[in-house]
Amino acid sequence: LFVLLTDDQFQFGGPVRDACAKLYRKKMLKRQLWAQLWSTNKTILDYSVYETADALMPKFWCHVWVLKKGPPAQGNDGTEELEIVQDVANNMFGKGKAEKLEADRNKWVKSTIPTEVRLKPPPPDRRLKSHLRGLFRDEYGLPVLCIETPLQCFDHMETKHDFDSVKANTQTKHLDGETAKMNTQLVPMQFVAGGGSIWLNCGRVDIWELLVRALLSFSIALVGAELVYSLYMHLTKQHIIQSCSDIRNTECFLFDNFAEGHPVVFRLALGLWAACGGFAFGFLACMCLQVASEVDKECLEQTQDAEDDEDGETLKGSCCPKCCTRLGMYVKAFLYQLFMFFLVFIIWPAKYMATAICAMCRQSDQQPNDEDDGHYYDLAEFNEPLSAQSSNAAI
Repeated sequence: LFVLLTDDQFQFGGPVRDACAKLYRKKMLKRQLWAQLWSTNKTILDYSVYETADALMPKFWCHVWVLKKGPPAQGNDGTEELEIVQDVANNMFGKGKAEKLEADRNKWVKSTIPTEVRLKPPPPDRRLKSHLRGLFRDEYGLPVLCIETPLQCFDHMETKHDFDSVKANTQTKHLDGETAKMNTQLVPMQFVAGGGSIWLNCGRVDIWELLVRALLSFSIALVGAELVYSLYMHLTKQHIIQSCSDIRNTECFLFDNFAEGHPVVFRLALGLWAACGGFAFGFLACMCLQVASEVDKECLEQTQDAEDDEDGETLKGSCCPKCCTRLGMYVKAFLYQLFMFFLVFIIWPAKYMATAICAMCRQSDQQPNDEDDGHYYDLAEFNEPLSAQSSNAAI
């Protein structure tokens, strides 16, 4: 389940996901995970399938990024603003242009009604990063779908904006003849229309990583306890038949296995060796998760957010240290796992037991002693007048 949620390749966004990881590394480490539970739309949205088959890209209904401004559109009650379809191909490069591009695209919202669009392969990596700026939203998944549409604005809300009719109505004059201007966009999978769908927000990815590590550690602890118990039974020879009282399924005559020199001995079951393999693989998985987390943090620290003045590409940090550094990370992860097991199963229980014992000792010290029952008081003190008692108290 964790692999399906964190692997965005199943959402047909391999190159887009890689570009998002380079551009929004800190946000990608804490992004929201979205899972599509059910959908009636059966259109294949993987552009590589059509490129391999040398087929035309499909057309499907989808919402697009729009900017609401201007007079109201026709076909509504006059309260909705005009929705202008945006184009991510209008790149802005240079100093300070990336921040301005982010601020402008943060105003983009999902269109009220869908329009028919056509699937398109994403641009190369150097242009893909500029296309993605400002489109990383927590309320949606990653913008993994690259689409194009000839629609410029939703001026008639009651009109069905299919691809061919909109393309015929938006012809513009260029040097190469009559062509239609296409708006290119990167949209999340939640924008796909044409049927019902159910999406589930599964929370942040770092929480899932911690949960997986905790469950793996718990499973390793259970298997380790079983192995220790099996080893104890084997060393103390308690797994061997000792007397007739251990035989329940048939009659038994006078039999003493110890006295006879252990003629009946059972071999170790294959489940024990399978448990050893599960323990080793689980421990290795915990180590790999720890190293992956350390690598992400290292790459995050080394990644620079400055933009290149020419192509707007972020400067690459050194994310590939030497082999000895990686080996040191695995050694550190191994020692960290041992320390955590020692901390959780030895130090913490001993600490809580010591705290409980101290609390019980304090309660026993606060209880009244039995020696106080035999103390005698002078009743003459209580028979004195009140004024005398007050004067004695004052003195």
